[in-house]
Amino acid sequence: MSSDPGAPPGGPAPAPPAVGLVPALRGVALAAAVGASLLALALAGFLLLRGVADGPVPRAIAVVPGGLGPTGTLVLLLAVLLAVMGVLSALRRAEARLGEARRARYREWARQRLEAERAAAAPPVEPALEGRVEAILLVDLIQSTELITEHGDEVFRDVLRRVERTFIPVAKACGSRSVTGHGDGLLFCFERAEQALEAVRGMYARLEEINRDLPPGAAAGFRASLHVGETVADARGSRAGLAVVKAVRLGSVMELHYGRGGGRNSLVASAEAWPALAAVGATAAPLGAMELRGLPGRHEVYEVRL
Repeated sequence: MSSDPGAPPGGPAPAPPAVGLVPALRGVALAAAVGASLLALALAGFLLLRGVADGPVPRAIAVVPGGLGPTGTLVLLLAVLLAVMGVLSALRRAEARLGEARRARYREWARQRLEAERAAAAPPVEPALEGRVEAILLVDLIQSTELITEHGDEVFRDVLRRVERTFIPVAKACGSRSVTGHGDGLLFCFERAEQALEAVRGMYARLEEINRDLPPGAAAGFRASLHVGETVADARGSRAGLAVVKAVRLGSVMELHYGRGGGRNSLVASAEAWPALAAVGATAAPLGAMELRGLPGRHEVYEVRL
């Protein structure tokens, strides 16, 4: 397996070498520090015994190589110990910097790989759909900041992979025309709003599969928002336009309405999307006319019962 963190997104995950130069030097410095400490303790004990001994110390014990004498040798050993401890501290800092650099390179590799997987999973672009009215569904991971700070990058990346492996096939089965990454979520486009509703229900039905075996407190929750409007597709199939902006802004409604982390595993729909959902028997609680950041006026929003 390649250990190069700069491997292409489709390549194997980067792995740090088993033994690095800095850890090896740190081991040598640690061994030297332990040795110097033991010698210093032994010499200190010798001096103590010499000071309290009754009568002269035997010449074979009193003579210290180098002519420094016991006290001078003790001072020298202490100086060596301090120097080795300084080197050990510097090596530890260097190892920490190298470790952070490796982690940063791995995070960049993981980000590129996720983008490559998203691109591979996206259906082919249909030029005929440009400028068409579509149902735009945003499914967003809630409280992602807390997930990262409390459980770390590795758990966060694992959750994102599970979400993509689970949600994208469900959306495709329901007729999704496109899927693109949007922040910590996924943006899907469908021909009809009822297809998007079916997809959300299918996604939420598989939440147990996503959250299985995650650390306590790391269970993923989502908020979905649905709008119907005209979109424009670029060469990669990514959708843009005011309708996409409105679908994204709708995603913040539940948090504004219920507070931080509120509206877990919910779906809100715009007034443009709601009639199609009502026509297939869906029910909803009107949340009233709400302001959406960056959009003029007030907009009727519905919390769809799933």
